[in-house]
Amino acid sequence: MNGIRRDILEMLTGIRSEASPRRSIKIIPNDFPYPEKKLDFHANVFNARARRFYERHGASVVEPAFETLSATTGKTVMTTRYCIRYQLNLCPGMQPPGSPVKGPLRLKDAHHTYRLDFDCGQCRMFVTLER
Repeated sequence: MNGIRRDILEMLTGIRSEASPRRSIKIIPNDFPYPEKKLDFHANVFNARARRFYERHGASVVEPAFETLSATTGKTVMTTRYCIRYQLNLCPGMQPPGSPVKGPLRLKDAHHTYRLDFDCGQCRMFVTLER
């Protein structure tokens, strides 16, 4: 029974491969300018090959990838449209005028504390490593 199943699976895989052949696209190196001129850890430049790529496109790498930094305190580790204030019904846009919104909010895990900053006009939340 397992042999029949394997044979049918192999046959179906072959039919699928023939129906949608893989297209080969040749990558042509270029030096089109990169939109940003100075790249910080958000660009995630982890190795020399990535650094050469960005430099070839006219950008300078100011900071390497986050994982390689020795001093990470104060760095924004995440920017998100998810808002914990909104989730907890503490969004200033949903509160009556003059209602106090407690702050600053923080998240803690076993090793770090993160400060939450909010850009309510853009509906964004920033998670910043405190310690």
